[in-house]
Amino acid sequence: MATADRAGGGSVNFDRAAGYYDVTRGLPPEVGDRVAARIEAAARPGARFLEIGVGTGRIALPLQRRGAWVAGVDLSAAMMATYRGKAAAAGLPAPRLLRGDVGWGPGLPHRPNSPRDALQRRMRELTAAAASTPEWVGVGDARQKLAALTGLGGVEEPLGAETWATEETWAAALDEVDGRIFSYAWRVPEDVWRAAAARVRAEATADHPDLDAPVAVQRAFHLSRVRFDG
Repeated sequence: MATADRAGGGSVNFDRAAGYYDVTRGLPPEVGDRVAARIEAAARPGARFLEIGVGTGRIALPLQRRGAWVAGVDLSAAMMATYRGKAAAAGLPAPRLLRGDVGWGPGLPHRPNSPRDALQRRMRELTAAAASTPEWVGVGDARQKLAALTGLGGVEEPLGAETWATEETWAAALDEVDGRIFSYAWRVPEDVWRAAAARVRAEATADHPDLDAPVAVQRAFHLSRVRFDG
């Protein structure tokens, strides 16, 4: 079983992120429930769901709680172990999971007022030339994924978005930079990353004297359905 950050097919193994993924990328429980309800409403009655890149069950677990038939595939055994633990804690049956590489990279939602997004975007700019692989391998962000599916003859139907308000601080966002919590950071040499992180910290400190001041951030989880007729 491979444990490297990158599999032979180009996908990123998120084993190292399993312990903090839900904290940094998770949806608030009520938002997860609303997303699951939208997904169920968009499907046929009795539909079965397969989540590619199921991870810690961010989307699959709320569907499972609602009684849906769900299966998931992920490259990271550690991420799926977290999902199994959450399902057990909720009194649910063990989820149907398969370890495998599907080759579609993740994307980060950007919001102009988000310290996290602003710093991660700046770090990408400063370290892109030193990354060991291109920014994404294969199909990358959500728009590219939808374009690939419609290119195969599918018809996209936007289903709207679930939004929620949260707060961030520049201090916490800088800590995430130092911790290299996002997968693109794992492909950058240590010395390059540290130099870029020091530069970003200096820039943020100059622009935002109170790094601990809360910043209001509006987040959104967008949903679309791609239908293949016939």
